[in-house]
Amino acid sequence: MPKPSDTDTKTLILAAAEQAFADLGFDAASLRHIIAVAGVNLAAVHYHFGSKEALIRAVFERRIGPLNAERLAMLDEIESKAGKKAPNLDSIIRALIEPALKLARDKRKGGPEVMRLFGRTIAEPSEEMQQMLHEQFGGVAQRFGTALARACPDLPEAVLIWRFHFMIGAMGHVMADPTKMKVFTGGKCDPNDTNEVVRQMTAFLAAGFRAPADKPTPKRAKRKKTKGSSLKAMAAGLLATVVTACSTTAPETTVRPPVEWSAGSQSGEVNDRWWESFGDSNLVQLVDEALLQNRDLKAMQARIDAAREQSRIAGADQLPNIDASFGSSRQQQIFVGLPIPGAAGPLKTRYNTHTFNLIANWELDLWGRVRSARKAALAGYLAATDDLRGAQLSLIAQTVRGWIRLVEAEQQQNLAAQSAELFGRTSRTVRNRYERGLVSPLDLRLAVSSESSARSLVKLREVEANDARRQLEALLGRYPAGKIKPPSNLPPLREQIPAGLPSQLLERRPDLQAALWRLESATRRTSEAMANRLPRISLTASGGRTSNELDDLLAHDFSIWSIAANAAQPVFQGGRLRSNVRLKEAQAREAHENYESALLAAFREVETSLGNETLLRERETEQSKAAGEAKAAEILAAKRYQAGLEPFLVLLEAQRRSLDAESQLLSVQRNRMENRVALHLALGGGFAWDAGNKTSEDQ
Repeated sequence: MPKPSDTDTKTLILAAAEQAFADLGFDAASLRHIIAVAGVNLAAVHYHFGSKEALIRAVFERRIGPLNAERLAMLDEIESKAGKKAPNLDSIIRALIEPALKLARDKRKGGPEVMRLFGRTIAEPSEEMQQMLHEQFGGVAQRFGTALARACPDLPEAVLIWRFHFMIGAMGHVMADPTKMKVFTGGKCDPNDTNEVVRQMTAFLAAGFRAPADKPTPKRAKRKKTKGSSLKAMAAGLLATVVTACSTTAPETTVRPPVEWSAGSQSGEVNDRWWESFGDSNLVQLVDEALLQNRDLKAMQARIDAAREQSRIAGADQLPNIDASFGSSRQQQIFVGLPIPGAAGPLKTRYNTHTFNLIANWELDLWGRVRSARKAALAGYLAATDDLRGAQLSLIAQTVRGWIRLVEAEQQQNLAAQSAELFGRTSRTVRNRYERGLVSPLDLRLAVSSESSARSLVKLREVEANDARRQLEALLGRYPAGKIKPPSNLPPLREQIPAGLPSQLLERRPDLQAALWRLESATRRTSEAMANRLPRISLTASGGRTSNELDDLLAHDFSIWSIAANAAQPVFQGGRLRSNVRLKEAQAREAHENYESALLAAFREVETSLGNETLLRERETEQSKAAGEAKAAEILAAKRYQAGLEPFLVLLEAQRRSLDAESQLLSVQRNRMENRVALHLALGGGFAWDAGNKTSEDQ
């Protein structure tokens, strides 16, 4: 397959970014998501754009550039025909609105995605975004503002500004959601007919501009004509601020990943199933057993199931609610005051009523309240799934650590037993020499004390080994019987850490992903709270049959129906809705800070583990030398003691140093393996990184 060119790569990134920004928002759409969809690496984004902010600007330039060019071409033609006369007002308005409306309806040019992208600028206002839009639309807005002033010379500047603003608002409303117009008018008005929309809007807006001002003022020819006038400044800003909206989103994180880890790394390769690198097939089976049987994971899975159903419940309000009802009754009525001659009592009547109804109720989610609630619940569900992945990763690490500690505990127990046997032989030798009068009672007591201490250490090591067995069995979901058998020795670390580990590895850490989803959920809850302050519009329809006879329920003549619309606007609730908005905003800020805190902790964990890797390897090398020398000194001291060349205290000290050196070597080997486990845990898995394999997971 040929390698894509730079132009193809840039186009892929722009298309993926446009889709991501439209779907997720500018803050929530991460570069990781964009490169996964585009199938490129992060370096390509930095090469072509330099930063996320520059990428956002390029996405808008890709769409706004052709749109502005078409508008200016139409305006140039209008002013060329007019010459020194006033340009045609209808033509100016048409030149402004027609290209935008056509783009909004053109699916080949990505019109719907472009409109959702512009909708994001309304939902996520920021100074940087407004400045960028000002730069994009500034020149065009100035040209149209000047042309409208020439076409309407009798309008005061302030009135012209107001009407220009209303024109932009009307255009934005028509472009926002054309389906509502068709629904509300029963199909009489079709907003998908772009030519008809342009014709109707042009006539309406032109009439608005031609309407006389409330207070006549001198003609525009008597006013100052400066290129820096407030009209041009106003026009440049109007298209950049079509509508202001109350929407809060979390800012970009201020914690930036390093270009390379300061602790460095060595060369080598490691399997992504990192626990297999320890070279023990039994360990692999233990990890699989833990993932299958651990009770805590099963409890978390139940919580995820609950979160998933909660997200479905939240999304149910986006669809109409339809209820069916059937009723049957029999009644008797008495007509008082209407005597019937010859009747024994008052007039009575009995009748039956049978009804069957279907009732549909649907809230028009004009402000996105229900959508925000659903997306918040969905983000909560995705956070729960990442929590489960984090718990699985943690369980794997705990299982491997438990296995390492059990192996080391068994080794320490065996070493203690060997030392106890050695001290026992030494004690017997000293006692024999004491009985022959060759050594003092002090040597005998020191020898017996050392033997007892060694046997006490054996019992301590047995306790530690039993604890390690039962802890590991509990992790595996087994009954803690203390019967699990580990290998006799800790295996050596065969692989080294690859050089140049990318910081993008951290993006797969489940705890960071969960923190991001919680930030997204908190942001959506803020939007939901804001929408709660706006009117709720509901449509209700019901239809059915009613009759005195059950058989007549199937007849069309007995049909009943009703259609109703309802709008409810909160008026006064004692500040509850406003405080709820502030509450959700505070919770969103808290979620943002929690994410940055988790990110800093992740960097610290990786840097610490990478730095410790080299230090522990060097310490193991030195400790291995120390253990070898101590063992050699012990053997030499024993020979010299037997020959009567050294006192017993020298032999005793040599034996103790040899035992301590061997024990510390085992501890250092365990520490080094646990540090490797901590590094995998900090990175969220193995050392391999493939952005292309993350697409489905990211989605």
